Amino acid sequence: MKTILVVEDDELLRKLFSAILLGEEYNVLVAKDGLEGLQLAIAHKPDLILSDIEMLRLNGYELLEKLQQDLDLAMIPH
Repeated sequence: MKTILVVEDDELLRKLFSAILLGEEYNVLVAKDGLEGLQLAIAHKPDLILSDIEMLRLNGYELLEKLQQDLDLAMIPH
């Protein structure tokens, strides 16, 4: 089963994305900000990362920079 990481600070959108993706039989990981998203990406190496841009602690652009600095994570579509 493919794993998708959803990084979104809006709780309603996190739940909506999770429900849609779970209905399509994906394993879904959710993070409330970029820092938590980075930690989950490192720990689980998801197949795809969907991220918001405007978030606290680490915004979407900063998350992208961090992902691209890690050779294992740079290959994940985001």
